[in-house]
This record gives sequence, structure tokens and C-alpha cells, in this order.
Amino acid sequence: MKKRILALLLALLVSTCSIPMVPTAMAAPTDDPSISLFYTMISSIHGTCYIENGLVVLASTVNSAGKATYAKATVLLQKKTGLGWEDVKSWSETGTTKATVMKTYTAESGTFYRAKITGYVSNGSNSETDTITTKAVSL
Repeated sequence: MKKRILALLLALLVSTCSIPMVPTAMAAPTDDPSISLFYTMISSIHGTCYIENGLVVLASTVNSAGKATYAKATVLLQKKTGLGWEDVKSWSETGTTKATVMKTYTAESGTFYRAKITGYVSNGSNSETDTITTKAVSL
């Protein structure tokens, strides 16, 4: 009887040890230079938010790739409130293959601001959208 139990335990041990271990996929850090997005419609999307002479300066550009016929850039200015971000103002511009938004907003002293930039590109039958967020800045 002991031999049977021992054989059963040994078989169980061998079977569990022989189960292949599959590594768990992990998200790469966003600052990893080896990771890049692959767009099919958007060639590039860029944005910046900085303070100059008491103004929040916002600039963004969305460039289309391939045979796109419509591009739209939207900049959403946000300010820090407590633990979250509050929408302040939004601007949009459109173009056929490129859209650029450049705006300023009077900054309040001690307030942190950031911009969420959304790019949309379409060729009539296919489209692509992406949103990036700038770092926070303050006066």
C-alpha cells in the first residue's frame, strides 16, 4: 500500500513539474525606446504645452500617411484640480493631409496645465485616431 501511495505521489510530482511554464506578457514602460507605435493612417502626432510670458502655449500637429484625405487635430487644455484634471478649453483644426493647432491661454499662477492632443485621419473608408498627453507645466 505504501508503495502505491509513494508511486502515486511520485507520478503526481513528475506530472506537475513537467507542465511547461509560459512567461506572462508584461507591458513595456512608456519610455522604452525600443517600443514604437505602428500607424497605418497617421504618419505622426506631436504636441507640446509650455508656459511663456504668463501664457500657456499649446501646439500640435497631426500628419497623415498614405492616401488620407482628411486630418483633424484637437487640443484639449486641462488644469489640475485636487486629484484629477478639469477640462478648460478645446480647439480643433482640420486639413487634407495635415492639421495644426497653435493657441495660447492666460495661465493662473500656481496652476498646473497639460494638453491632451487627439489626432484623427481618414481616407473616406478607413480612419485612425490616437491621443497623446503632454507633461504638466505651471506658472
